[in-house]
Amino acid sequence: MGPFSDNLRLLRDSPLKEDFASLVEGVSGEGEARLALDIILPLDDTPLKLNGKLLFQENQLRLERQDLTIKQTRGHLSFDQDHLYTDDLSGELMGTRVQVQVSTPKENSRATRVVVGGTIPAQTLVQRFPGYRSCNA
Repeated sequence: MGPFSDNLRLLRDSPLKEDFASLVEGVSGEGEARLALDIILPLDDTPLKLNGKLLFQENQLRLERQDLTIKQTRGHLSFDQDHLYTDDLSGELMGTRVQVQVSTPKENSRATRVVVGGTIPAQTLVQRFPGYRSCNA
């Protein structure tokens, strides 16, 4: 158990950065998190293999480019050297409980797809994103 920011730093600034830095680019967070990491270090020229799981426990997850913060994040984020994925993350976005799905698209292994599902009132979205208009406006 340790600060979520330390886990992100491990993926960005350690020898793991070659595989993971681009996947967590633009992500920051606060709170405590637990990282489980299995690493297979071959003694020959075979690339290392790893599997990891990050447990969120009421964390704050910030998506910088989108200027969005998901509060009270709970669930797991799993990864290996090629993929980032989850389907059991939940949190609060703009005062509404949401489900978060994360995946690495097959067409671009250096990208991360984040899908947030929930029911956020149109007026809340219009206030948050003033450049957009409500369907009822």
